[in-house]
Amino acid sequence: MKNTVERAFELAQSGQCRTLTELKQRLRIEGYSNSEAHLGGKLIKKQLRAAMGTNSGCAVPTSQDARFAGAADIGNPDPLTAGC
Repeated sequence: MKNTVERAFELAQSGQCRTLTELKQRLRIEGYSNSEAHLGGKLIKKQLRAAMGTNSGCAVPTSQDARFAGAADIGNPDPLTAGC
């Protein structure tokens, strides 16, 4: 079983969840406990919203995000934000 954060990003990027509330509900259904403790910080919420494409419009990675994503990912087209 993947850890809670890994699974949260998988779900966020898959398009299966549109909000953090839906994401947390899905994690609980899948047997991940205490997701609020793992996903409660401001930065991870921002990153998950960006992965879902719901961070106040279109999510555009910044250089600050590079330390959490592969540096090669920054600036590459993302199907969740393409056309924004």
